[in-house]
Amino acid sequence: MDLGYKPDGEASTAPLAGFVKHLRDKTSHAGGDAKTPAALPAKTGKPGDKKAGKQPGTKGFWRSQRIVTSADVPHAPTACASCGAAFGPALERRCVGAHNSLELARGFMSLQITATKHVYFAVLCPCGHDN
Repeated sequence: MDLGYKPDGEASTAPLAGFVKHLRDKTSHAGGDAKTPAALPAKTGKPGDKKAGKQPGTKGFWRSQRIVTSADVPHAPTACASCGAAFGPALERRCVGAHNSLELARGFMSLQITATKHVYFAVLCPCGHDN
């Protein structure tokens, strides 16, 4: 495109003014300046127009290796929260939840991961309260 530059240093502004008018016409046909939502292209619903991350309906995945725990820590109530009776080892307890706790330990020139399994138990008191 010829912008009207002349080697002797003089420039004609007519081609430049025409170019500016062309740019204004190009942005005004969309309803304003190029930063308004009306000037942005509408979503077409094509496969390339999707949100980041896992899409709804796609198959999920989980870790491929089991976590090897180095210790199990039981957490069981020692007394009834209702009547205050102490629980002995003879009462039957049931597992109500568990989780793994991962810890990062610094060794000499290495890092080690240790996994501890915390298991939570509930006990049914003779008074009928579920602890």
